[in-house]
Amino acid sequence: MSPSLRKALAVCRAMREEGGDEEMVEGATPTRDQRLDLATVVEVEDALGTALPNDVLALCALGISALDAGLGFRLDDMPACAQEASEQGRSPDGWVTIGTSEPSPFAATGTETDGSSSHELCIRRGAPAEAEPTILVIGDGDLSAARKVPLGALVREQLARQYGERPEWQSVLETAGGYGSADPDIGPEIVGDPQPDEAPRGPRRVRHAKFGLGTVVREDPDGKELKLEIEFDGVGRKLLLARFVEDAEAC
Repeated sequence: MSPSLRKALAVCRAMREEGGDEEMVEGATPTRDQRLDLATVVEVEDALGTALPNDVLALCALGISALDAGLGFRLDDMPACAQEASEQGRSPDGWVTIGTSEPSPFAATGTETDGSSSHELCIRRGAPAEAEPTILVIGDGDLSAARKVPLGALVREQLARQYGERPEWQSVLETAGGYGSADPDIGPEIVGDPQPDEAPRGPRRVRHAKFGLGTVVREDPDGKELKLEIEFDGVGRKLLLARFVEDAEAC
């Protein structure tokens, strides 16, 4: 998860601790079990034709109600959103629509609405899953007025729009700023560990949909998801997230 989204989720945690009423506390409380089934993630990504950023998966796993109206990232709905936008020619080249939202969280500062009936939220196709994603926000299919916003900033923007006028908001921000960047209460478990309990002995052969068969030469456990350095037959060495390959014996 990117530092920017961690900061945004720190605000949600501070809302639960400093919130002045039940509505604020409830709005910032995760409603889902903070885990996503790996097989479902892979199926959705195959349908979209691109990997989902880890930050997007984190929000899908959490299900924070204060963010649902403005972001609306629901894993099961993403393929249908992408297909509809593509069929109607609303997705610009290089971008994939993964959700729709109410317009007010993305309105210009100082206004209640920008006049749009809905917004489409797109991610860049082929962007690194571990990087902070940029979201393309398109109102009523008007690409000329689309804007690109880092997801963490978009989350903080929506929270401020909903709760920024409350007297306790400044206290919320001050509390959030005091959390460490690696605070364990901020980040969810995105998916279960796809690796077996015991690492297989000897060379591990895997298959990738594009690169074919290869041999794992190194495992990199740094970060939320395991990365594999793989020597692909006739293709060369690649560093990939482990969830994008499967053991050759299982193919």
